[in-house]
Amino acid sequence: SDEASMFFISLVEHFPALWDMTMSDYANNALKGALWRQIAEEMEDRYPECGPYVPDTLKTFFNNKRRTYRTEKKKLESSKSGQASSESYKGKWKFFHCLNFLDAAKPTGTRTFSEAFEVAEPEADMAGQPP
Repeated sequence: SDEASMFFISLVEHFPALWDMTMSDYANNALKGALWRQIAEEMEDRYPECGPYVPDTLKTFFNNKRRTYRTEKKKLESSKSGQASSESYKGKWKFFHCLNFLDAAKPTGTRTFSEAFEVAEPEADMAGQPP
């Protein structure tokens, strides 16, 4: 149900380690596994009729919602620039506003590198010739 989905999204929001790549705990798979299990238990307690709740299935469900949110957000942002308000895209996806908390996190498509890479010069073989 939509109510159960919104409750689920609110549970995920309370655990930034599941969605915020800037958090140090984001890389802690053991912690994230425990959090998904906790969410599964809370969903089972609150909405048993919609279960069973499997952590991997919940994770996939959330990833799908996050992907849809980002797609909707891109449509919305691209329609704002240079179009009359009557022509601009007006998102109607019911979970859009529930997922606004994702804006605080760095998008997964963005990657940064903190270390500089050095190119090693190839070593000459024993005869002094390049390899």
